[in-house]
Amino acid sequence: MATNIFVKPVLVTIDGITRPAPVRDPVSFKRLDPAGEWKPRSQYWNRRLLQGDVIEVSPAQAPSSPPPVAVS
Repeated sequence: MATNIFVKPVLVTIDGITRPAPVRDPVSFKRLDPAGEWKPRSQYWNRRLLQGDVIEVSPAQAPSSPPPVAVS
C-alpha cells in the first residue's frame, strides 16, 4: 500500500454555486487545495475518501519534488 495519496476535494453545489468541498487538513487546519495535494494515507484521509469528501487522482503534472514521506 502506498504511503501517500494525491487527493482533491469533490465539487459540491450549494444554492446553485458549485465549488470544492471545504475539506481541512487535520494538522495545518488549512483547506485542501482545489487542484489537489499529496497527503499521507492515514485514517483521516481514508475516511474522507470513503465518505466522498475527496477523490484520489493522479497529479496533473509530475511534481517538481517527490511526494513527502509520511511520518508515523
